[in-house]
Formats: sequence, C-alpha cells, structure tokens
Amino acid sequence: MIKLFIFFILIVCSPLLYSSEDCSIGKHCELEGVLNLRFTPPELTASLSIRNDDCMPLAFEPSFYEKHKESNGERVEVRGIAYSALSAENLVTYEVKGRHVDTLCNSELVLFVSDIKVITE
Repeated sequence: MIKLFIFFILIVCSPLLYSSEDCSIGKHCELEGVLNLRFTPPELTASLSIRNDDCMPLAFEPSFYEKHKESNGERVEVRGIAYSALSAENLVTYEVKGRHVDTLCNSELVLFVSDIKVITE
C-alpha cells in the first residue's frame, strides 16, 4: 500500500518535483530528434534520440503507434508536457495515465506527446 501511495505521489506531483535545462517538469516542451518505436514487452513504447546518446522517453496515446508506424526512424518534432520519469531496478516499462513508457533512456523526464510532425527538410 505504501509503494502504491509513493507511486501515486510521484505521478500526480511530478510537475512539482524536478527540472532539467531543456524541459522542466510540468512545462510544455518542444523537441526535435529521431523517433524510435519499439516493442518493449508488454507494450509498444517510444523514445526520441536527441543527440549523441541522449534520448527522451515519449508517452503516446495507444492509437498513435498504428497510425504513425511509418515514422519510425524519421526526424520529428514533438510537443507535449514533461513529467517525471520513473526508474527502478528491473523496471522496463510502466503505464501512466493510459500511456506506456519504457525506462531504456537515462532521463529524469518523460514527454507526454500532444503533437508530432515529421521534419521533411
């Protein structure tokens, strides 16, 4: 019960807990990078490769993956709200507000994507 309460506090209060130079928790962010879609059992997850080895986990509505699977590997611009990412030993994926997120990026943030567009330039 205590673990569930701590998880709830982290998710609900995450906009107030941490910040980063590029995006801050609870703020609207706009990022560019390469979209990586992958099947991380038990669900499809996504991340954005930003530069070198940096990446940001992305949280999409479940319907996104089927509609945008052809965008995998494309350079994209994403917009959304940043939340605190979870990390724990042996945790590979988790669900927040109906969206699946993986822990493969070493990031304190996860971006709940509201808009995405492929960069064609």
